[in-house]
Amino acid sequence: MLHEAAASLWGRANVVECRHVTLDAVPERDTFDPAAALRHLATLVKPGGRLLVIVSRPHWCQWLIWLRWRHKWFSPRHVTNMAVQAGFDRLEVFSFRHGPASRTSLACLAQKTLDLTGADPC
Repeated sequence: MLHEAAASLWGRANVVECRHVTLDAVPERDTFDPAAALRHLATLVKPGGRLLVIVSRPHWCQWLIWLRWRHKWFSPRHVTNMAVQAGFDRLEVFSFRHGPASRTSLACLAQKTLDLTGADPC
């Protein structure tokens, strides 16, 4: 069902939001590739559209979370590299200012270049 919903959005979404679970909450023993997941999410975003990714970042308390749930975490550079490889070019990585997220999370706002060749992006 999820694949069918994604197929109906392919290349049509103005904004796709991805919070924690999509990229970092997969057990280490799985062969899950976060970069491949980000590339798949990129196929949903139309030219000029944006992707907001919120992931866990390195922090000592992430070890406690890793011990229980095996969540992954990402550096700003890692998220930026994955977003560029997925086809995004306008990138802004930022930390949260307040609360637990200020210590444990980071966000990346990425945008695809708008196709100005005259082709209809939809």
